[in-house]
Amino acid sequence: MVWTGVLKAALLLSLLSSGIRDVEGLEPVDLTALQHIVRVINVHANPAVSQVVPASGPGSGPREDVQYGMAVRITKNQCLQGFDGQGLEPLKKEVGEFKNTLNTKDVYEGQMVIAAKPQNQKHSEYRLLIENKGMVIKKLLESREGRNDEDCVIFYTYNSPCLKTCLNEEEDNKKKERDAKRKNPKETYRCIYSALDVFNEHHGPKALVFSQIYREDMNKIELSECLSKIAVRIPLYQCDNNNRCRRCEQDNQYCTGAGADLAG
Repeated sequence: MVWTGVLKAALLLSLLSSGIRDVEGLEPVDLTALQHIVRVINVHANPAVSQVVPASGPGSGPREDVQYGMAVRITKNQCLQGFDGQGLEPLKKEVGEFKNTLNTKDVYEGQMVIAAKPQNQKHSEYRLLIENKGMVIKKLLESREGRNDEDCVIFYTYNSPCLKTCLNEEEDNKKKERDAKRKNPKETYRCIYSALDVFNEHHGPKALVFSQIYREDMNKIELSECLSKIAVRIPLYQCDNNNRCRRCEQDNQYCTGAGADLAG
């Protein structure tokens, strides 16, 4: 079959459009609405976090006990344009309950919130997305009691996922090669890319949000490319410690560049 230039262009446009719909969900998360949500997630989980470290620059790396990951499931309208921040009291309540588990480092599971801090070599993203076959995040996404299929889901991590572990696809591929030669595979995979595919079946607004670049990854050239691999799976945003938010896209090097486009 001979492909004409017009037919090729039409097919490419169709594929791109399909990909955009898959990543965006039904509607993109509104930046102002996201500010209201992250203000609850950040301030209530770590009340003094903005005083602990600056959002970027020298010395911006947080204390070890600041890092945590959290996923929240709220109504669709609470993530769309026009949301004024009212009605988040149930979210505040569960985030407050998570604070009470910080010393035990247990994974918190509420009706609308799941959250975890790092534990030993297990990063918070790993504990929520990968550990135990991702059952924690799957339970949140698959819950039907009092839920709507178009609910909004926000996955939040205080620091950006790290290059050494969370975004290290190469290392996981090496582990898979070793496991392929074993009768009983024993490797632990920690890269989160494939785990983010769990959001594919969720058709409401969704986003992965971080507040600051992880201190060991600042100014690393490969970070932009690695974050872009998140952005093709789930819309990626940054909301800094001043609660200014921006979408992470190619134009701003997936939020690794200067934050002049932070809105807030």
